Amino acid sequence: LGSLLFKTEQFDFIVSNFSLYVTNLDVAIIELSQLLKPGGRMVINHVLTRNPRLDTIRIWRVFTAIKNAPKYALSFGFKTMWRLLSFEADPAWIKYKCDNVRTGKVRTAESFVNTYNHVLPGCRFEKHRWRMTVVWDAPKLS
Repeated sequence: LGSLLFKTEQFDFIVSNFSLYVTNLDVAIIELSQLLKPGGRMVINHVLTRNPRLDTIRIWRVFTAIKNAPKYALSFGFKTMWRLLSFEADPAWIKYKCDNVRTGKVRTAESFVNTYNHVLPGCRFEKHRWRMTVVWDAPKLS
């Protein structure tokens, strides 16, 4: 627990929204779980890939960005849609996204479940379209 600034068993509740994919997940989960008081709860939202093979292909990322454009236009207007499309189709962003899938930083649902079940026995999962949530309650002292 050398890298965290807090004492063990200090928190009743820990939440992470899409931030652990840039860490060593196995280490981060263990360290976070040690910060929970007995009976505390941890909720982690994590980005998933539904198409790991396709998500490493740059042109697929461009097609995905274009596919999302009408939904963005309806929700946010044309100007914001154009900004989002320009960002999502930018070569540097596409390379970054492809590399994250290729290196396993963006996980499949199966690898997510395997990792969390191994480190946090008894955790519960909720799968959503492009993300998964894990909920874990730290064991209470007897």
